[in-house]
Amino acid sequence: SLRFDIQRCLMWSSIARVSSRIWGLSERYVPVTLIAARRGVAGPPPGTQLTDDGTFDVEESHDDFKHVERLLPVDRVPSPPAHPEYPTPSGWRPPTEQALTHDYHVHRSKFHNLPVYERTINNQKTTRVRRVDGDIWALHDELTKHLNVFADREVPSQVNEITRDIIIKGHCKQHVDEWLYNKGF
Repeated sequence: SLRFDIQRCLMWSSIARVSSRIWGLSERYVPVTLIAARRGVAGPPPGTQLTDDGTFDVEESHDDFKHVERLLPVDRVPSPPAHPEYPTPSGWRPPTEQALTHDYHVHRSKFHNLPVYERTINNQKTTRVRRVDGDIWALHDELTKHLNVFADREVPSQVNEITRDIIIKGHCKQHVDEWLYNKGF
């Protein structure tokens, strides 16, 4: 059985000093039962006898935990289900084995999407490719060579090795996504 120490609560059973941070008022004396209710602390279950050292026994039930477990948040996003054909109606595709043949790797986000983001700040449009591992310069060279064909000019871009990002001037998420999907990422 689990043992809970409530000796401190018994010492301050009638009155305790509470700071203004908890109640939003000037410091004052408040009954401990209000403090326990405010913090979500429950006292001993009904019908439980206190022992001489100020603790009580509680029974642990594994059968009832299944009702609580379904209310807890999941630790990770589940893998997407298998589809009969790809791309799906939303345009999503799973990574392929072809992605392992490159000197670089673009990791998916926790929601299994490509980490390519468009952003506009003060009328300046950029596309960012995040979560790049390996030879980021090789990825940058191949990607800019691909984008230069669509732009008919040299596309300005920047590599940040510290944050593992490639920043490209202009909104070109669709071209980058398609290129990464074709590379197997």
